[in-house]
Amino acid sequence: MTCRKNVSQLTRGEKARLVQAFLDLKASAPSRIPAAQAAVVAGGGTPNRYDDYVWLHNTVGLGAHRGPAFGPWHREFLHQLELDLQQVSGDAELTIPYWDWTTDRDAASPGWPFTTDLMGGFGNAGPGPTTGYVTTGPFGSPASWRMNIRRRGDADLTLKRSRGVPTPAQLPSREEALFGLGVGVPAGGPWPGVYDGPPWNDASTPLTDAQVLASFRKYLERILHDGVHVWIGDAWELDPQGRPRDGGHMTFPATAVNDPVFWLHHCNVDRLWAIWQRRTTTPEHRPQAAGTADPGHNGDDPMVNLATPSWFAAVLHRRPNDVQDHQRLGRYRTDLPGITLASPAVPFGEVPERSAAQMPVAFSVRTCQPVTFRLTGVTGDGFAPGDPDVVTVEHDPVSEIVAALVPVAYEARGPVGMPQTGTATIAASIVDTDGYDAPGGPGAPLTVGTWAVELTATTVAGRAGQAPPVAPFRDAIPAGARPQPGTGPEPDARSLAGAAGPVPGGGRQHGPAGGQGSPVGGRGGLDAVAAAGGGHHDAHGEEARGMGGADDGHGTHEGHEPHGVHDHDAMAFTMFHLTPAGEVVEVRPDEIERDTSGYDDGADPGTAPPVGPDPAEEPPGLA
Repeated sequence: MTCRKNVSQLTRGEKARLVQAFLDLKASAPSRIPAAQAAVVAGGGTPNRYDDYVWLHNTVGLGAHRGPAFGPWHREFLHQLELDLQQVSGDAELTIPYWDWTTDRDAASPGWPFTTDLMGGFGNAGPGPTTGYVTTGPFGSPASWRMNIRRRGDADLTLKRSRGVPTPAQLPSREEALFGLGVGVPAGGPWPGVYDGPPWNDASTPLTDAQVLASFRKYLERILHDGVHVWIGDAWELDPQGRPRDGGHMTFPATAVNDPVFWLHHCNVDRLWAIWQRRTTTPEHRPQAAGTADPGHNGDDPMVNLATPSWFAAVLHRRPNDVQDHQRLGRYRTDLPGITLASPAVPFGEVPERSAAQMPVAFSVRTCQPVTFRLTGVTGDGFAPGDPDVVTVEHDPVSEIVAALVPVAYEARGPVGMPQTGTATIAASIVDTDGYDAPGGPGAPLTVGTWAVELTATTVAGRAGQAPPVAPFRDAIPAGARPQPGTGPEPDARSLAGAAGPVPGGGRQHGPAGGQGSPVGGRGGLDAVAAAGGGHHDAHGEEARGMGGADDGHGTHEGHEPHGVHDHDAMAFTMFHLTPAGEVVEVRPDEIERDTSGYDDGADPGTAPPVGPDPAEEPPGLA
């Protein structure tokens, strides 16, 4: 079972393998999409698998943005790219990490991705022909990371980002994320508790604050997603309406995937959607009925650009309804564990008088983070907590399921031949590193389950003079089925407890562990979306449609004839923030402050920008 990690949890080796996999997709992995091949050749490049993904996002347009398919489309997009990274690297455990921009917001943060050994730094400050050029890190040279699919009029072959390091104040805040997830919202208070609502497709429809705050998809896309694109990409040439004409690749949907940090950003966006899905009582995709929203956005619609199996090496999930369970496609270290009690009853059987025995209560656990089981209470004559009474199991990359074996003891002191009964109560908990679920906030323990298990035992007569032996816990497990930490196979929980249940797989277990509807306000607010998302004339006087969409406004299907420099690419992402007063306001790219130290055009191209501390090969803790 693979688990997507926070950037802060990556070892140096994991960073190196991820970077190399990206480079290999660009350098040597063959393209699978004929139209993408033609687009890359027209742009002067050599067709490759990575640019297939650039082309898919370049041509999908409104098929994946400004509508209900935003979440499902990008979830499957992430999944397919991750599988290609695994294939090209030969590493089945390689996953896309997530950049949590609500906490890791500057170079001093452990999860800062803009380091020379991961995503590289930001762009030259300019002004001049190399404004925005990234010159540090593994993606800073067109010799190995060439921009083959570009916007019309952009001949730059070098990856471009913000002119220096943007101020962290303009990244989405933890408070904005908490509101979207309904954390701390008063009972009955407004929050985006349903996935989407009318207007379903809102590229050219003015939205009120109330509409954005009532729809999680709109809130996720507008407030938590779009602004990070602008924060990374910047814009240094604006039209009279304040819309970007030139800037970094992440600012424009048509070219955003040229920047590999796209994937780290969208991994976090998908993670937040997954957290919302488990917190809301109405997680299902909306709308379901065909024809309610634009084609590709309804529950059973084939999604645009994701309906042609020959374009992908892996099984394709084509419809929004196919990707609602994110754990089928990619788990996160912050996912709550799945725990099944494999032994609802523990029969000790016959125990000789004046002796003691231990038997395990068995659980099967699917987890991406440590889970601690505590024996919180034992009732019944002769029954007692076993040793240890606290057991922690961890994720094992080899096994889908790990076994948690919590010992319970019985001392045979009751009347001979009289069955004894009791109950063991066991609680499982994790450390909620995000603080999205635990009442105590980040780092507080969160109970994820409590179980009552029936205990039975019968004291039988022993031989005269027999010493009262104490049966070691592991001796109570059938021979040949004793768990070995970190290895498999593990014992079958059904053979351990004599009860039906899922079969625990390999895993690690150890003893006691430490605790673990007002109109839009501001300057134009969301009313600006009508101008930004609808058709408008670009700098060349030609009409561009919506979110970088294809000419039909719904994206590109198989058979569309692309070209190397696309003419449906004038749309740019827009940054919005939720104020403490509950208003949605726009922030223009030229209002974002930047630190240009070390990013002037005269700087040594080999000079690294400020970077945060790199974690050790085995970083402590979980994020």
